[in-house]
Amino acid sequence: MPTFSKNVAPILYKNCTGCHRPGEIAPMSLLTYDDARPWAKAIRDEVSEGNMPPWHADPKVGHFANERRLTDEEKDVLVRWASGGAPRGSANDLPSSAKYTDGWTIGEPDLVLSMPQEYTVPADGFVEYEYIEIPTNLKEDKWVQALEVRPGNREVVHHVIAYARPPQPERRPSALRAAEGMDIPAGQSGGPEEGEGQKRARGQSRFPAPRRLGASIGGFAPGTSAQVYEPGSALLLRAGSTVVLQMHYTPNGDKATDRTKIGLKFAAAPPQHEIRLASLVNGSLRIPPGASDYALSADMTTTADVTIRQLLPHTHLRGKSWEYSVIYPDGRSEVILFVPKYDFNWQTSYIFSKPLKLPNGSKLHAVAHYDNSSANKSNPDPTVEVHWGDQTWEEMMFTVDRVHDRRCCPRRGDHAATVRRAASLMQSCRRGLKTAPCKAMIDVERASTVAASTFVGAIIVTVVTVYAHDPISTRVTWNNDIARIVEARCVECHGATAKDSIPLATYEQARPWAKAIREEVLTRRMPIWGAARGYGDFSNDPSLSPFEIALVVAWADGGAPRGTDADQGKRLRPERGAKSPSESERAGAPGARSVRAGVEGWGPARAEKSRPNATDPAGSGQSAREITLPCTEQPLPQGRLLAVRPQLSEGGSLGIAVRQPDGTQVIVAWIRNFDPRYVTTYWLRTPVTMRNGSRLIAESPGQCSLRATVASLR
Repeated sequence: MPTFSKNVAPILYKNCTGCHRPGEIAPMSLLTYDDARPWAKAIRDEVSEGNMPPWHADPKVGHFANERRLTDEEKDVLVRWASGGAPRGSANDLPSSAKYTDGWTIGEPDLVLSMPQEYTVPADGFVEYEYIEIPTNLKEDKWVQALEVRPGNREVVHHVIAYARPPQPERRPSALRAAEGMDIPAGQSGGPEEGEGQKRARGQSRFPAPRRLGASIGGFAPGTSAQVYEPGSALLLRAGSTVVLQMHYTPNGDKATDRTKIGLKFAAAPPQHEIRLASLVNGSLRIPPGASDYALSADMTTTADVTIRQLLPHTHLRGKSWEYSVIYPDGRSEVILFVPKYDFNWQTSYIFSKPLKLPNGSKLHAVAHYDNSSANKSNPDPTVEVHWGDQTWEEMMFTVDRVHDRRCCPRRGDHAATVRRAASLMQSCRRGLKTAPCKAMIDVERASTVAASTFVGAIIVTVVTVYAHDPISTRVTWNNDIARIVEARCVECHGATAKDSIPLATYEQARPWAKAIREEVLTRRMPIWGAARGYGDFSNDPSLSPFEIALVVAWADGGAPRGTDADQGKRLRPERGAKSPSESERAGAPGARSVRAGVEGWGPARAEKSRPNATDPAGSGQSAREITLPCTEQPLPQGRLLAVRPQLSEGGSLGIAVRQPDGTQVIVAWIRNFDPRYVTTYWLRTPVTMRNGSRLIAESPGQCSLRATVASLR
């Protein structure tokens, strides 16, 4: 006969006491024999019926690291123990119970943030989402390894979503694009403002939403657990960030108070992967009265290679089931999660045992079913049509995705880390450190941009490991160093009067964005360039050289100083009589040394503004013509391929190559994550000679067309 001490306690400690202990969500403790004995038959019944431990995913679909499911042997032990009188057994057989830190399941947090004051929840009526701001007072960026939200009063807290708002706005594009027509309605959280005549009834609201929330970093809902990330993965929390708690309170008939807190544990070192949270939402739901099986779908497409770590489905009281599938670019489909009996009281985050890797162009497809009939005992009102809404008696179709889409963090040998070390070296040199590497750096600084681009790459690896310990105290200034980079690379889109982008033409305009500029430059998101590096060589590539990136990083990290007016005379100038870079660019010389932006405007209205002369691109009297080709394998005329200009659907990709008659293949370009706002002509630094029998290879999973600029053979 099984006993509590020898057989039952190990099962409870492993599977149950995380919730079934004092102060947690479960209604009773099961830590000791005296705690568990009165509930022996209830334990037997709940386990036999599959209600406990709570786990709602179909076991035939997917494998999950946090699966709360008993084995058949464990179920048999609990049933036989309860049916046999629930004996205690010998105290010598009792294992040590799990250790819990003051209620925190993540252990002792490195930082605990509490609401500044208690919030009073009224006895009746309803409460709008409240937004409570808590400064972190962090002096440096931190990587969050684990996060736990602990409501002060679970009786009235429906859910909490925590956002982290950095001091300065950051443009961090997602690698997931939602389908059209799924927007959240006006007047609801996450939706646009209501127009005239659309105003809905409002509940208590003391802390309305701020203008800027920041990125979601975690939260709480009934049945959720703390977020603990795998080694090598973490969330980024910027220095000086403010945590904003979105609080959803539900009055329960008695006046109550709450003071929620959030605990954070930090990673000891920067991770290999940055975790980011995304959401898949369809706000267009309209559930008819009495409908017992209303289905609603939502889709999002990857615009880069993405790894999905977990999915958390969320509906309200009418939610019935969920199914998630992936449609891969090659047409294959796979069901990755099926929740046949969704339970609002147990909103589980399903963590994949093996993270799901989705290639660019994959579609994540979700289908939720709702029961708005009188047979649903939890249904607030089966006689009404149900729309999207914040309150529990309304409905949602909402999924939290935990993803990473790129390696994020500086490590030894990474480009970003190398640039930072180069910046440190350069600053030491400017302070007067006289070494051979310093002389090389200073020589590079005085050289042209193109020379710097090739030369710095050769010396950085040699010298940065020796001088990486030097402190940063920058003398890089806007007037002396940064303004010339902005003038050459940025002002075409970010000019003083820019309307579609942030103006950066003056120090006053650029200074508030120094940190954002640093991050965009380090991650090579700016200047905009749609061609993957290493696939083709283009004369109009606007990318910054490693030396220029080092200057920008040193300037931003060093306080973004203006410099003196006298510094303006020290900028690099073209030789007397030479054309300026912008003039060379506009003359259309494919081999020009200028790397002025090859991006041809913001949208169709400016698409023709800076295009080189297509009939004489080199300005040499040699005729050229443009031809339009579909994105398939096509025969090419004899001639010299000078440029290509693809047009794809948003987020699309395209590989372009020329196959010569002898079977050799010349890579022309690889376009990734196409943005239709930036239609670009890619001018080849070395034209491709096409002989009789040459063929164009243009491969794309989506719709596309291609315009090629071709010159006749001399």
